[in-house]
Amino acid sequence: MSLAQDIYIQFVDHYSTLDDKSLVRIFKKVGQKVSHHNHSLVAALKDVLEARGLAVA
Repeated sequence: MSLAQDIYIQFVDHYSTLDDKSLVRIFKKVGQKVSHHNHSLVAALKDVLEARGLAVA
């Protein structure tokens, strides 16, 4: 498993413990404003939002 995959899994695990309001707030605050080193963070956040059926504009 690559480091990026491990980071992704860790963030999915973390984000899945948060409530919907917290996830949306994090997404609106962070969005795409991350370095290329942190794309796993955003991908995990988007996947958890999608799995919960939350649309964020």
